[in-house]
Amino acid sequence: MVRKWYWCVLVGLLLLTADASAQLQLVGTAQTHAFVRVTSPQTGKWVVLGPDVLTFQQLMTIGTASIGELKLSKRDTIVLQEGKEVVFVGPVGIYAVLQWPVEAGEPLFLPVQITGTPDPDPKPDPGPEPQPDPTPVPPDKLFVLIVRESAKVTPAQGQIFTSKAIREHLLAKSYKLRVADPDELDADGQVPTDIGPYLERCQGKTLPQLFITSDQGALLYEGELPATEAATLALLKSKGGA
Repeated sequence: MVRKWYWCVLVGLLLLTADASAQLQLVGTAQTHAFVRVTSPQTGKWVVLGPDVLTFQQLMTIGTASIGELKLSKRDTIVLQEGKEVVFVGPVGIYAVLQWPVEAGEPLFLPVQITGTPDPDPKPDPGPEPQPDPTPVPPDKLFVLIVRESAKVTPAQGQIFTSKAIREHLLAKSYKLRVADPDELDADGQVPTDIGPYLERCQGKTLPQLFITSDQGALLYEGELPATEAATLALLKSKGGA
């Protein structure tokens, strides 16, 4: 409860700083099941909140009297370019992207709208616990899960997360993508039930770990994230078709 109150008040204060919003920039488009990139002219610490059901106008003009009614959850992020860029993934909705510059100055704020076809279930459901034997027949859809420690992403891995080719492949195939920390908890402070088995399988292993499952829940791949963008794209195509 204290954490929810803290974030709500924080968003309220930043929404009053309208002149700072133009300093953050969305790179490309914001589509569901794809990496969304936002850049800043300076280094800083990032937080992404959402999604919620507010429109852009409401998000930019809501007053402090109503800020406590916001129910926004903190998103997992990947920080790149020494703090000048943030990458995140999320379903359709409105997000508040916030950055605190390292140097003295006002916090920066940018509303981002992720578009696309909403999932019938807000949480990806890979089905039962991972099965050890891969399915030989490529499935129609894939669920792709990357488990990483956001503070330990290397520059080479950052290129994978921001790859246009990988993003376009996931969109073209309508594959579901999720990026999570190994100690991720849901809004109730519990391990998410849909990815809990995968997080357990990461214990004691080198991160990032990549899991690819079929739409029926069969585990098609489990292992370390490939070292390059080309290798990652080739692996995705080999498990779900070119």
